[in-house]
Amino acid sequence: VPDQRAIEMLVVEYADGATDYTPRAGSDLQGYWRGTEMWGNSPWPVALKITEPQNGHFRAQFRNMWFSPQFAAASSVTYNPPKVRVEFPEPARVFEGEINSEHTEIVGTLRYVNTNAVNTPYPMTVKLADPKVVAALDAQKDFHSADENDLAGHWSATTGGDEWKLDIAHLPEGKWSASLTLPGWNDGIGDTLFENGADVRIEFAYRRMATFIGKIENGKLTGTMQRDRKGTPEPIIFERNRN
Repeated sequence: VPDQRAIEMLVVEYADGATDYTPRAGSDLQGYWRGTEMWGNSPWPVALKITEPQNGHFRAQFRNMWFSPQFAAASSVTYNPPKVRVEFPEPARVFEGEINSEHTEIVGTLRYVNTNAVNTPYPMTVKLADPKVVAALDAQKDFHSADENDLAGHWSATTGGDEWKLDIAHLPEGKWSASLTLPGWNDGIGDTLFENGADVRIEFAYRRMATFIGKIENGKLTGTMQRDRKGTPEPIIFERNRN
């Protein structure tokens, strides 16, 4: 591979399996990159997935995990080591950064185009994630419930015609893990605070996305759900999925 190269890469839709972005020898960029986009002092988690099924032919997807319900396919990628440029059409965004010599970190900025944040660069850093480490962390989650008053399990609720899904798991050392799938989203947002006292309080994305407060009664999770930090808490009842 030449020290300097600039390649405009055709980007197409592709399967969303872990093997598609597993790092491999011979590819500087292929991998599942995770990190943060800084909005002021607030870090927002992001993920950038890049595959190189053939040398010089890349495909990429990007997602702000607390802002976008799904990944967005890139329209073009330019790689001129160490510089990386990835463009996205809707909403129009451009990520420009530099990859380190170990090919484990990309530091740069994400710039929004034709929005209220026109051309404002937001610092963004992503690091190469090890799929095996991610899988090992997921393997620690135990969703088995000992009885009807055990919080662990897969829950769902419907309010105003919208379905919410809440997955709660036991973790080692008596800890808990929760993931909330909002209406219209494909997957869940992890908790940033889980308190299991007289009431159960679970905050998602530091209350930016939602906050649940309630308790388990007669096998149901009853309480309120508040959308974002300024929303009004609304009554909600989660029932355990039996299938």
